[in-house]
Amino acid sequence: TITVAAPPTVTALSQPPSGPTSGGTRVTLTGTNFSGATAVRFGSVAAQSFQVLSSLEILAISPAQAAGTVDVTVTTSAGTSATSTADQFTYVGTGPFVGASIEPSSGFISPSATATVTVQANLPGGVTLGSWTLDVTYDPAVLQVVDCTGAASTLTTCNPAYTATTIRIPGVATANGGMAGTQALATLTFRGVGGSGTSSALSVAIQDFADGAGRQLSATGIAGQLTVSPPPTVTSVSPTVGPGRGGTALTISGANFQTGAAASVRHTTGSLAASNVVVGSASSLTATAPRSPERYASGTLSGQLRLVGDVNGNGSVTSLDALCILRAVAVLPATTSCPAAMLTTTVDVVVANPDGQSGTLASAFTYRHADVNGNGSITSLDALCTLRQVASLPATSSCPAPPSAAASSPSSAAVRSAAASAAPVSSSASGSVGLQPAGGTLAPGGSATVDLQATIGGGSLGAWTVDVGYDPAVARVGACTSSVGSICNTTYAPNTVRITGAEAQGLAGTSTLASLTFEAVGEAGASTSLGVVVDDLVDPAGNRIAASARDGVLRIRPAGRATPEPTATLAPTSTPAPTLTPTPIPSTATPAPTLAPTAPPAATASPTALPGTSAPNAATTPEWLTALAALFGS
Repeated sequence: TITVAAPPTVTALSQPPSGPTSGGTRVTLTGTNFSGATAVRFGSVAAQSFQVLSSLEILAISPAQAAGTVDVTVTTSAGTSATSTADQFTYVGTGPFVGASIEPSSGFISPSATATVTVQANLPGGVTLGSWTLDVTYDPAVLQVVDCTGAASTLTTCNPAYTATTIRIPGVATANGGMAGTQALATLTFRGVGGSGTSSALSVAIQDFADGAGRQLSATGIAGQLTVSPPPTVTSVSPTVGPGRGGTALTISGANFQTGAAASVRHTTGSLAASNVVVGSASSLTATAPRSPERYASGTLSGQLRLVGDVNGNGSVTSLDALCILRAVAVLPATTSCPAAMLTTTVDVVVANPDGQSGTLASAFTYRHADVNGNGSITSLDALCTLRQVASLPATSSCPAPPSAAASSPSSAAVRSAAASAAPVSSSASGSVGLQPAGGTLAPGGSATVDLQATIGGGSLGAWTVDVGYDPAVARVGACTSSVGSICNTTYAPNTVRITGAEAQGLAGTSTLASLTFEAVGEAGASTSLGVVVDDLVDPAGNRIAASARDGVLRIRPAGRATPEPTATLAPTSTPAPTLTPTPIPSTATPAPTLAPTAPPAATASPTALPGTSAPNAATTPEWLTALAALFGS
C-alpha cells in the first residue's frame, strides 16, 4: 500500500498580520501538515528563519521586503500550501509618518475662558501602537494649562508641569497587541490668558513611539494652534427689510466670524435663531431670517409669537388687518386701529461664535407685517391673502399658508411658495378698467362725478389697486366713495388718486370700484385727461389678471355757454346739479344714460372743434370726443 502525504495548509497568521518593511516580525503560522517543512516564504522571499513547533504550528521571522501584502506559504516534500486570504501578511512602510496630532488642528478660545483639545495617535494600516511618550509645548503668555487627562483606552500619566512650557504625556495601550487606527491618547484643557488675537502653537514632539511588539516606530508629531479670539462684530445686514413670516435671505457682514457661528434676530420680547447659516469668511455669512421674534406681552396670547397676518398687532387676524393693509397701500395716515408702530417690528441681528462670544448690530432688520404673502412688496394682494386667511380658505401659490403659531420659521415649501409669488401666476380671467362716463364737462366752479369701473370676463376680481391721474390746475378730487369696500387716497400724489381694495369671494362682471367727484378749479375752457393706471389686479386666488385701461377726460365749459337742456327724465331741480356728458361703453352690461342736447345736430354734420383744439378727424377721433364736440360746438 502506497500512502501519498497531503500538502500543508496555512489557515491563520498571528495578529496583527503585519510588520515593517525592514522585516524581523515574529509571525506564528497555524495550519496542517507542517511536519518536515523545508521552507517558509513571504511572497517569493524566504523567511529569515523558521521553526516547526508542531505539525500544526510554525514560528517564522519575516524578511525585509517592500511595502504591500504577500501570501505566506509553507513547503514540504508533499508540496507547497495553496494561497488564501488567511495567509496574507502586510508590509508597512515605517516612516517617518505623522503619528500624533492635535485635534482640532486650530481653534479659538475666549479671553479667560477654557478650551479642550485632544492629543491623537494616527496609525497607518497594519501598524499598532503599544507605548508612547509625547511632549506638548505651548506659550504660557497665551495659554494656561488647566487639566490633562489620559484616554480611557490607555494607561496615561500626564505631567502638565514637566517644564514651564511643556506637558509630558507617557502612556501604554490597554489592548493586547496595542491599538490601531486613529485613537485619542489624552485631552488637554487650556485657559486663555493672552490678549485678544494672540495665538499659541501646540507642538507635539514624539520621544518614544513603539508598536504592540515593542519595536520603535519612525513617527513625527504635527502641531496645532489655539487663538485667543476677539469677539465678532456685525457691521451691516442686507436686505434690511423683509416679511413678518420670515424667509428673507440675509447677508451679514462684519469681522471675526468663526466656522460654526450662529445667527439670530432679537426683539425686546424674545429671540429666534436664523436657519441655513453658512460662514463664507471671517467677514461674511449668509442665513435665512426666521419669522418675526416679537411676542405678545399681555392678554391670552401672552408669550406667544405674533401671528402672521396680525397687521395691527391686536392679537388676532381679522378683516381689520386687511383694511390696515389697504390703507398702507394707499399711503393713508395711521389711525388708532391701524397704528404705524404696529405695522413693523425692528430687531437686532446677533452673531454668536462657537467660543461663546457674540456681536450685535442694533435695529438692523425690520419685519413688515403687511407683506403677508412674503413676496417682498405690499399690495392689495396681501389684503386679499389676509381675507382668505380670515375666511379659512385654502392656501394658494400667491397666498401661501402662514407658519404655525409655534413654528420659529416658515417651512422650506412655504418659503419657495412665497418666493414664487413675487412673479404671480397669470389668471385665466381678463378685463378692463376705466371711467364711466369716459368724458364730460364741468361748469366753472362746479363739480361732477365719474365711476371707476372694472369689467372682468372669465373669472372674478379679488383685489385691485388703480391710480387715476389728472391735472390739478384744472380739477381736484373732492370726494371718493365706494360701495365695494375700496379705500381711496385723494392725496396719494398732487395729481393722482389711488383706489385699492379686496374681496375674498370676488367681484364678477362689471363693478364700480369707486365714484370720484371732481371739482373745477381751472379756467373756463380748460380740460384734463383722466389717466387710468392699473397697478394691481388679481383674482380671488391671487393670480394676476391681464387688463386694459380706459382713460377719460374732463372739460370746464367755456364762460357764457348755456347749459344744455337736459332730457325730461333727468330734469334738474331749482338748483341743477352739474352733469357729465357720458359716452356709452360697449363692454358694460347696461350703458349709462346719455344727455341729449337741446338742438341735436344732423347725423351727418361735422363736429366743431373744441376751444383750444383742432377739428377732430372723424376717422380717428374717439366716439365720446366726437359726441362732445357735436354737443357743445358753436
